Amino acid sequence: MTSNRRIVVLGGGESGAGAAVLAKVKGMDVWLSDMGSIAPKYKELLDKYEIAWEEGKHTEEKVLAADERPNGEEGYRKEYSYYQRN
Repeated sequence: MTSNRRIVVLGGGESGAGAAVLAKVKGMDVWLSDMGSIAPKYKELLDKYEIAWEEGKHTEEKVLAADERPNGEEGYRKEYSYYQRN
């Protein structure tokens, strides 16, 4: 069961890591990004499922390259701008 859809998950806490794993199990190409740091137990989980991740930033090009983004592109751009200012 492969969907070939690229999805980005913003936030590497319990919910974000869980959403990333679910998307991966459903056959999606998943990438997770967190502006802060990701707890070691969630890094291990992401690595176990071979989910690519980054911490300490959101790489805009990777987020916008996804087929699915949180809140659509307009919502993401507003969120991204907010984090860049703060």
